Amino acid sequence: MQVAVQRLRTSLRGDYTWLLRWAVEVPDLSVSLCTANMPWNKKYKHGGELAAVGLASTVAFVIQHPDEGKDGATAGIAAMESMLRAYQKIIEQDSKAHSKEMDDVMEIQKQNKLGEYAG
Repeated sequence: MQVAVQRLRTSLRGDYTWLLRWAVEVPDLSVSLCTANMPWNKKYKHGGELAAVGLASTVAFVIQHPDEGKDGATAGIAAMESMLRAYQKIIEQDSKAHSKEMDDVMEIQKQNKLGEYAG
């Protein structure tokens, strides 16, 4: 399992790099990422995957909702919801992969206060 996870991380790194370069180079696409919406500890081993999900979902949201995508807070909430879904999948696969910070954000989401947190 660990070998498969490492291979996936390696393959995702290339995709993430491509997406980041593409998002920067496309002249009529404006995407902003807020590191405050990436609350995990710097040592969290799945932080890179969650950041990639955040970037991908932000880009997708801005493309699919050009008017709403101009509002960084709205795009940030969409990204956070995607990162939380990815985080849930991670902890379903590995119960030891919890991040206190992400668990706290999940509680905020359960209280329907994600807009206050990410906005």
